Amino acid sequence: MKISLLGSGDAIGMPVPMCECEYCQESEKRRRPSLLVGTDKATLVFEMSPEIKEQLHEAEVFEVDGFFVTHHHFDHFSGIRELNHIAIEEHVLNPEDFDYNGWHGREITVYGNQTTWKHLQEKQSHIAENENINFQTMSAGKTVEVGDVTVEAFKVEHGEETQGYVIQKDGKKVVYVPDVRNIPEDEDCYEDADIALMEGQLFGAESHGYTEEIEQNIEQVDADRTVLVNISEHLNQMHTEELEEAAEKKGYEVWNDFESIELGG
Repeated sequence: MKISLLGSGDAIGMPVPMCECEYCQESEKRRRPSLLVGTDKATLVFEMSPEIKEQLHEAEVFEVDGFFVTHHHFDHFSGIRELNHIAIEEHVLNPEDFDYNGWHGREITVYGNQTTWKHLQEKQSHIAENENINFQTMSAGKTVEVGDVTVEAFKVEHGEETQGYVIQKDGKKVVYVPDVRNIPEDEDCYEDADIALMEGQLFGAESHGYTEEIEQNIEQVDADRTVLVNISEHLNQMHTEELEEAAEKKGYEVWNDFESIELGG
C-alpha cells in the first residue's frame, strides 16, 4: 500500500492570497488537504480539495475507485465542482465530431457523511442531481471495502459533523484526520496505526484547537509515525526548516506535497 500526501496545507494554502511576506515568498507550495492511497487493486483519494485537478495530474492518477470526504468545508470538498466536469455527459454541441476517449460522462463515487450530502443537495443541487455522481453516505462507525482496501470512518469534533478515516490493507493501518479539535475517547478504531496524518498546527498559530488539545489528540492516536498536515508557514511565521525542526523535537514529521511512503509489500 502506497500513500502519497497530495496536500499538506491549511484552508488558506501556501502562499496565501496577495501576501508578500517572506514565508509566502520562500516556502514551497502547500495545497489544501488530500491523500492518495494506492494498491494493486484500488486507487483511493481522501478529500476533494480546490486543487484536486492539479493534484491528480501531478500524481499521474487518471482512474479513482473512490473519493472519501471528511466534511463539506471548502478546502475539503469544493473540488467536486472540478470533478463534476468530467461527470457531465456532453460539453460541446457537436460531440460526434470529436473523440474525447471517454473523458466525459465518467462515474465519480464519493463517500461522506449525511451532512456533506445534504450540503451538496442544498448548495450544488446540479451536482447532486448528476446521475454520474454516485454519493455513498458513510457515517462514523461504518466500514466499506474498495478493492483490497478497508476504510472505516470515525467521529471527530470540528464544527459540523466531521469524521476521520482508518485505512487498512494486509495488517497495515493508516489514520487520516486532517481537521480536528477533539477525538472522542470512546473511539478506538485508530489504535496500533503504522502512520497517522493529523492536524498539526502546534507551533503558535492555534486555528482549529489549542496546542494542548491538538497534541492530546495525537498522543491519543499514538501511531508509530505521525505526519503533521493542515500546516502553514505563513500563519506560524516560520520557515519550512523551522517547522520541520520543531516537529522533529516533538517526535513528528512534516512532509512536502507529493511525498510518499510504501507500507508493506
